[in-house]
Amino acid sequence: MTRELETSRAMYEQVRTELLFGFPILEATVPAPRATTLRRQRTFRYLERSLQQAIVVKLARLVTGVQATWHLLVGGFSQEAGAIQRILDQLDSDISFLSGPLIGGKREPIHDRYLKEFFQEEFDGADPVVSRLARDRVPRAKIRAYNVRTFSDPDDNTQRILDVLAFVEGAYSGFIHSAGAHAMDTFDATSGRFLIQGMHGTPFLDDSFVDFRNYLHRSLVAMATAAIALRQRKLFEHLKERSDRIAADFRMHG
Repeated sequence: MTRELETSRAMYEQVRTELLFGFPILEATVPAPRATTLRRQRTFRYLERSLQQAIVVKLARLVTGVQATWHLLVGGFSQEAGAIQRILDQLDSDISFLSGPLIGGKREPIHDRYLKEFFQEEFDGADPVVSRLARDRVPRAKIRAYNVRTFSDPDDNTQRILDVLAFVEGAYSGFIHSAGAHAMDTFDATSGRFLIQGMHGTPFLDDSFVDFRNYLHRSLVAMATAAIALRQRKLFEHLKERSDRIAADFRMHG
């Protein structure tokens, strides 16, 4: 067991506890999904298709994504964890985007466009091979720009923030697409082989545990943002206190 693993484990257990506590409270604030039939199969859908319901769906994936990342890292699979972290980046950004109009920001046409595409079915006929629907997805750059406009302080260098956000998304996309520069980190010079059973004993894994702690803290901040958007002031205050405490205990910065 390395020090970075044990430090991350302690933080993960605290954050996971808060996420599992907060999610059911937020989930209960929106009308529940209702049973429907699609392609002769029973399934569940949010019929109202609201901003609030989209936030809950994104939060559900945020909570499971944090847990998935942890288990991958413990197994030594830092590259695969990086792919999930890229998903977490997008979930975090989406939660801010969807929450903006509910906490004082402006609701813009791209929110309606986003909701229409988000709740759209993947197929429109019995045969999914020939019935895939076209999608009108809001570009990530527009979502980032909205978030920066809505949540940045007046004195912030907004262009610099946009550049950093775009850089992070691009860098972590390499884990999803198995870019050569990323994948070659799994090659072990000592053995002359690729590490196909995990990155145990390498500095890359320790670095990944350190990086994961940023995602743990950000997940609490994202849920706190959602709590404000869903009018759960008491939960927001609790999550803010816990995120501040955890950030101090684990020496998080920024």
